[in-house]
Amino acid sequence: MNAVRSRACDAPERTCVTRAILPGDQGPRPWTAEEEEELRALATSTASRKSIARHFGRTQGAIDARMGKLGLLPPRVRRTPD
Repeated sequence: MNAVRSRACDAPERTCVTRAILPGDQGPRPWTAEEEEELRALATSTASRKSIARHFGRTQGAIDARMGKLGLLPPRVRRTPD
């Protein structure tokens, strides 16, 4: 498989990140209704986000983003100054 290298840099003084782009790589794939239902079920189980990500073949960031969109993440606890 021939991979094309893509470089992304925030600024010239920063380190660049190189990512292999495989042929046919179209970026993030959309979630199906079936995957969302399965995610809802897994989110209420004791499965870790890491194992859920492996199950779907997605990153933990993708899982967190979709869980947030579906309202499945617990509310963030904000500390108030005493």
